[in-house]
Amino acid sequence: MKKTILVIIAALAFTAVASAQPRAVGIRFGYGYEAQYQHWFGWESFLDVTTGVDAAGDNGIKATATYNWELFNPAWGGPWNGVWTWYAGPGVSVGNVNCGTKGNNPGFMIGLAVQVGCEYTVGHLAVAGDLRPVIGYHAGDDHFYRAGMMGFIPTLSVKYKF
Repeated sequence: MKKTILVIIAALAFTAVASAQPRAVGIRFGYGYEAQYQHWFGWESFLDVTTGVDAAGDNGIKATATYNWELFNPAWGGPWNGVWTWYAGPGVSVGNVNCGTKGNNPGFMIGLAVQVGCEYTVGHLAVAGDLRPVIGYHAGDDHFYRAGMMGFIPTLSVKYKF
């Protein structure tokens, strides 16, 4: 009985701590369309996980996770007294995309990602712009990406923070 009570107390404590961390959900578009989830760890770093469809030449699906650090928060203010945040961090990307140099050649891809961006938050709504190139390997063609990089296109995301 004592063990059961301890397990219940531990589960409730874990739930309280997890729900105290800020999170966000949204959509990211530019290179394709991705569903986005962010989980903040304190106020200085966050995990950004996206999954979606590539639509700009390398048709396919992929998932990317980056661990970002807040670089600085300039006091620019704005018409609605929002908060600006600049961030950057490394990550990893995996998926099944068409990245063939010999025509249509879908295959597994894995790569290292670097994300750099700026976000403006007003209340619960956030709008962000970022770059997230991926340097990686495409198994379908047995080579690194064309020109060595994938996704070096500015993207825009809209998120709801809770």
